[in-house]
Amino acid sequence: MKNNNENKILNVPNLRFPEFSGEWENCQIANILSIGSGRDYKHLEKGNIPVFGTGGYMTSVNECIYDGETTFIGRKGSINKPFYYNGKFWTVDTLFYTHSFNKTTPKFVYCLFQTINWLRYNEASGVPSLSKDTIEKIKVFIPQLDEQRKISEMPTNTMKNTRFSVRQTERLCTLSSLESSPTNSQKGIFRPSKPFFPSSRGILRTKRRKCLKSLYFASK
Repeated sequence: MKNNNENKILNVPNLRFPEFSGEWENCQIANILSIGSGRDYKHLEKGNIPVFGTGGYMTSVNECIYDGETTFIGRKGSINKPFYYNGKFWTVDTLFYTHSFNKTTPKFVYCLFQTINWLRYNEASGVPSLSKDTIEKIKVFIPQLDEQRKISEMPTNTMKNTRFSVRQTERLCTLSSLESSPTNSQKGIFRPSKPFFPSSRGILRTKRRKCLKSLYFASK
């Protein structure tokens, strides 16, 4: 949160795009969207519509449970890895999906869900679990739609630049870590002496979360 000159606590992030002003609205997730539940797909025939679970893509069927933009969030298992999708899909009962958006955009919801510590709302002592009721009661802050669109565009642009940087760094690290094998050098073959770069996916995920959290805050 940010203080103004009168030391009043304002519902705005400390870092913000300069063209926007005004406070952000504090509301529950239930006020800005609906949470849909997945169902069994075994009765469906094979098709070209993807079926998703908490682990991602599972198979393809001939019917959809929803058609449009959504953010998936696990009901059981991997509850802290929301992901965005746009199109026809089916989900199993371990995965929630968002729909019927109000005063918010689907892509901003994805950004918003990236900032929430979902494990904090775990309701099970064994396999992590979330309930629809718990998700709907989480309090968040949202700006006006034009600012939401600006924020949701930012991670995409940042990731394009980051992917380029990762590729360039991988290339440099590859060249600097190669060593010549006495046997292979005669054949013109060079092999890296050890894994030269960590997973770029993890780097991108960390960059994305840092960018989002610098522009957005979720209520405690």
